[in-house]
Amino acid sequence: MEKPSVVQQIKLNKIIYPVLIGLGVVVYMIYSDINSDKLLLQSFNQPLAEKWYDYTISVDNQRVEITITDSLLLHLDSLSFQINYWSGKLNTTKFHQDTVLIYQMDKVLCNLDYPMYSISCFPPNRIIFEFREPLRNVLNGLNINFLAIVFLIVAAFMMIIRDFGYTWRIKVLTDNQLGWRKSLKVILLWEFTSALTPSAIGGSAVAILFLNKEGIRLGRSTAVVMASIFLDEMYFLVFVPLMILLVGMKDLFSLGSFIGEGASIYNEFFYFALIGYLVIFVFTAFLAYGLFLNPRGFKWLLIKVFRFKWFRRWLQGAAETGNEIMVSSRELRKKNFAFWAKASLGTFFSWTARYWIVNFLLLAFFVVDEHLLIFARQLIMWIMMLVSPTPGGSGFSEYVFATYLGDFIPSGLETALALLWRFITYYPYLFIGAFLFPRWVKTKFGKFKRA
Repeated sequence: MEKPSVVQQIKLNKIIYPVLIGLGVVVYMIYSDINSDKLLLQSFNQPLAEKWYDYTISVDNQRVEITITDSLLLHLDSLSFQINYWSGKLNTTKFHQDTVLIYQMDKVLCNLDYPMYSISCFPPNRIIFEFREPLRNVLNGLNINFLAIVFLIVAAFMMIIRDFGYTWRIKVLTDNQLGWRKSLKVILLWEFTSALTPSAIGGSAVAILFLNKEGIRLGRSTAVVMASIFLDEMYFLVFVPLMILLVGMKDLFSLGSFIGEGASIYNEFFYFALIGYLVIFVFTAFLAYGLFLNPRGFKWLLIKVFRFKWFRRWLQGAAETGNEIMVSSRELRKKNFAFWAKASLGTFFSWTARYWIVNFLLLAFFVVDEHLLIFARQLIMWIMMLVSPTPGGSGFSEYVFATYLGDFIPSGLETALALLWRFITYYPYLFIGAFLFPRWVKTKFGKFKRA
């Protein structure tokens, strides 16, 4: 593995692409949040009923008028609204969520009085909400106090635990040939290159070079990376079914609190997760077969498949992968139970700490009850990110976070929290890598070209 084939392909100006993609998506989503109504009305009876009414908000943001189509009332015995809104004055913004019954069997329910607003009805289908406090910008809901700062620090500390778990695993997998400092350096460089490549590709090929240049012979470097990949994939294969058993398919994939008992779980998130899980399962099965059962047969199978004319252009790469699997197999098949137990424990710490970041991030601003469900949804979310074609999942990750975890975040703040989440879990590796990578290359290879 030579420098021109790997290192020279990593240029620092590539950092701008994932940053621009991710921030571009977030800016657009926040712009939409700011310019959208400060009130969200959803039909409690039918998810599609939103298309059958419209509403306008007054200039002073204290009067809302809804017009309902006749066809909606003809189709329903009753009509209820779930109302999500931000109201308050100056820095006292609060999020509210109410369910209001407006219509029941030919009977219009009018002159309703609630603590924050009153409702009046006018025939035939006009409903007036009079808010006692103005509807506020949703971003005012991110009030920073001492408790919020504490939980944000804890969320950032989860990333430290995550990197500790990975660093310890590298140290174990190299049989302690690398100390703590060099192991951490390899992890930070590995994460940097992964942040510059699509999620499905990652930085594994470059990680072999990092390990080799830190003093690990090439065969063992290959084995360490292969073992790391195998342990990461096994975490997903084990914990996804476990989370499904603990929280249930419905809670994992049915989005929104107003969807009703008959809501389908078969949405785009279900199919993204299914495809991602199947990819992981098939990949891990082949990897396990090659590493632990029949490495020579695995190489033969790879070459056989890639000799077809449609795949022939990747034949050389397939042969090299087969060789890497054979080398790794010789290294890994002689390892004892303690070796795998410690490496697995490091994997568990790193991934579990990463997923707890969102729990603490939400606790910084809101009351959170469904911690296990939030953890489970993050597990599914990372599997979805495997199908992202963008560097580090930029853009796609922010969208999935805001939409898939939106049930636990007050309406309108999903995008702001998605951006904060990425600043804790993604962007630090880009910035640390931009500082560390050229110095590492200069030390190992000599002069480093940034362009």
